[in-house]
Amino acid sequence: MVMSRARSRSYSETAVHTATPAGRLVLLLDQLDANLDRAGFSLDSGDLAGSHEGLMGAQAAVALLRDSLREDVWDGARDLKILYHYVLDKLVWANMDKDRQHLRDAELVIRPLIAAWRQAAEIVAGEMSGVSGG
Repeated sequence: MVMSRARSRSYSETAVHTATPAGRLVLLLDQLDANLDRAGFSLDSGDLAGSHEGLMGAQAAVALLRDSLREDVWDGARDLKILYHYVLDKLVWANMDKDRQHLRDAELVIRPLIAAWRQAAEIVAGEMSGVSGG
């Protein structure tokens, strides 16, 4: 089991380091999605440790999304940071209170953003493959 985890971690690290920026974004979004699902399932089933791990993972992913925004490059970055702050607050409260409603509130904001970022990443990937394909 330990060897399997080590191989999995190594594979994940390699995938992150070799992925395009759009690919890294999709990997982060997939992890965020999985953490939100885990947190919700764990809260619903009373698994406090699982909900904590899922919520902490989701918080880390949202913080990374927030911190990667550059207000000097994109006018919309400030508004998106405000949304990410709201989501982070809700995830923190969900973890502290073990309250599913706080998680639902966060998901109402972040799930559509996840879908939008995935769509943008697909568009960029398609454009890049068209450029490299000649």
